[in-house]
Amino acid sequence: ERLFEEAGRKFAEALRLKPDKHEAFNNWGVALLYQAKSKAGEEADRLFGEAGRKFAEALRLKPDSHEALNNWGLALSGQAKTKTGEEAERLFEEAGRKFAEVLRQKLDSHEALNNWGSALSDQAKMKAGEEANRLFEEAGRKFAEALRLKPDSHEALNNWGVALSDQAKTRAGEEAERLFEEAGRKFAEALRLK
Repeated sequence: ERLFEEAGRKFAEALRLKPDKHEAFNNWGVALLYQAKSKAGEEADRLFGEAGRKFAEALRLKPDSHEALNNWGLALSGQAKTKTGEEAERLFEEAGRKFAEVLRQKLDSHEALNNWGSALSDQAKMKAGEEANRLFEEAGRKFAEALRLKPDSHEALNNWGVALSDQAKTRAGEEAERLFEEAGRKFAEALRLK
């Protein structure tokens, strides 16, 4: 906690010296995101919101900052995982819009595709039946596209394996077996790369 507070003071001082330093706002947002993940309830919500405001300020200063958009998407999907129902849905959808905007600005952002795939997979875990299946499949398309752009992305392979494993847990019989085997292939390929 003390180190997060000290980091905040350093970012604030950097911005006092150079008020248009968009990187400081982005990095401060990332620190707040990590701090929020270590909290629960209202305190986590406050920190997620503060992180979002830092990313928004970074984007005000540099509207094409795909890093800030990507990080904002991560913050929104992280917060969505702490919610249920309509609030979780709204946050996941907002995260998806941030990732889509990254890709509008930077067509080859395998990072945004990987993060979007993970967010969709997390959203799918909150659903059941065909809606869950649809989201898991959409996540798989994002991971596949990330790997098309960066074939050696062990992160995308690992995250895809996790998504397939989670999807398999929602199925039974041969379909579950097929999904677990496919997940194993993704993990094996990730380990071959790293």
